[in-house]
Amino acid sequence: MTGGFPGADRGTGPVALFAIQHALGFGARVLAVTSTRAKAERLRAMGVERAVAREEHPEWDRRVWDLSGGDGVDRVVDAVGMATLPKSVRSAAYTAEVTMVGAKPGPAVTVGDGNPFGNAYLSIRRIAVGSRNGLERMTEAMAARRVRPVIDRNFPLRLN
Repeated sequence: MTGGFPGADRGTGPVALFAIQHALGFGARVLAVTSTRAKAERLRAMGVERAVAREEHPEWDRRVWDLSGGDGVDRVVDAVGMATLPKSVRSAAYTAEVTMVGAKPGPAVTVGDGNPFGNAYLSIRRIAVGSRNGLERMTEAMAARRVRPVIDRNFPLRLN
């Protein structure tokens, strides 16, 4: 594992939490990026090894790079989109995979000299949803590893 961390995830929204739970379920060491220290603590309680709070580290890509041992992370899940792609690329290892999941579209983004890959030999792909077969395999894996969704709070059911 480059830098000791196979993946960095940005945020604590549903896509990020799902990715984190899958990674943890498969035994990965996870380095996550979120907005606040309180959310970072909640991620650590879930089993995330390192969590970076953007409120403390606006240049979170540099912090991820440092926490990875200066090698970057092998896999990045970016659920935000073009606005965060440059930092996702800068936090990634030389041969990393950056996956943008359901990310918001936006203008084309370049890193440094106009190259979206920066100085790395990494791959960037954008995905939305998978196939039925993929969903079935995923739910089987979740059941086998007893992955349960993170529930922030419950709301009462009101019948009129």
